[in-house]
Amino acid sequence: MKLSITKLAGGLFLLLGMLYGMTGVGAAQTGAEVGVFEPIEVPPGAALQVPVSIRNVEALYAIDIEIQFDPALLQVEDAAPNTPGVQVGIGTFLDAGLILYNDADNDQGVIRFAMTQVNPSEPKSGEGVIVVINLTAQGEGESALTVSFAEASTRQGEAIPITGVNGVVTVSSGAPDQPATDIPVQDPQLATLIPTLAPTLEPTMTATPQPTPTPKAVVEEAGETPDTPAESPGEEGAPAIEDEGMTVGEDPEEEVEDIEAAEESEETGAGILDYWWVVLLVVLAAGGTGAYLLLSKKRA
Repeated sequence: MKLSITKLAGGLFLLLGMLYGMTGVGAAQTGAEVGVFEPIEVPPGAALQVPVSIRNVEALYAIDIEIQFDPALLQVEDAAPNTPGVQVGIGTFLDAGLILYNDADNDQGVIRFAMTQVNPSEPKSGEGVIVVINLTAQGEGESALTVSFAEASTRQGEAIPITGVNGVVTVSSGAPDQPATDIPVQDPQLATLIPTLAPTLEPTMTATPQPTPTPKAVVEEAGETPDTPAESPGEEGAPAIEDEGMTVGEDPEEEVEDIEAAEESEETGAGILDYWWVVLLVVLAAGGTGAYLLLSKKRA
C-alpha cells in the first residue's frame, strides 16, 4: 500500500512538471526588442530601405526611439517631401496616430521617432516594422545603426520593458548590387503631427524700475505752483533765473559786480553822513586859523 501511494505521488509530480513546461509558467521570458536585426551590405551610391522592427512585444500602444548613424557613410532620404524637414517612413505594425517626433538630422546622424495610436486602435502584440529608413550609401566603411534610446508603453501608459538591438550597414565596393526592396509604409497624411515646443527658461525676477520724478513733480512737492517750472542750474536751454535787481537775459557775473558797486557806494555815503561832526570840526579849525592870521597882519 505504501509503495502504491509513493508511485502515485511521483506520477502526479511528473504530470505537474509536464504541464508546467507546456504552459511556460515560470520559464524565462524574452523581453521586447527593437532595432535592425539583420546586417546589411551595399555598394557606394546605392539606395536602400532599412526596417526598424520590434519583436516579442505585448500590448504595445506607443513607442519612442532614437537611432544614431554615421553621416559620412549614410544619408537619410526624406520619406515625406510635403512636410518640412527630413522624415522616416511609418511602418505598418502600429496604426498611424499622433506623431510627436519624426526627424532625421543628416548633419548629426540622429533619427528620432515617437508615435502613439489613438482610439479606436487596439494594442498590438508580436512583431512588425515600426519605421522604414530610406538611406543612400556614401563613402566606403561600416556604420552602426545604434539604438541610443527606446521606450514603449501600453494603452494605459504603463511602461513596457524593451531592449535596443544595434544594426550595421557596410558600404563596400565589393558588395553585390541588390535590387531595392519595397517595404510597405503608411501614408504620412494618416498621422497627425503634434508640434513639440522647446523648453522655455524660467523667468528671472528683476526689480521694477521706479520712475524718476520730473522737475514739475519736484516743484509741486516743494510747495511751488506748476506755473513756475524749476530748472536745474547749468542745464542747456534753461531760462535765466530772475533775482532782485536783475533782469532776464543779463550776465549773472556783471549783475553781481553792479550790485557790489552799488552796495559800496551806499556804504561810502552812509559813512560820510555818520561822521558829520568831524567835518564841522575841520571847518571850524580852518576858519579859526584864517582869523588868527588876519589879526596878526593888522597888528604888524
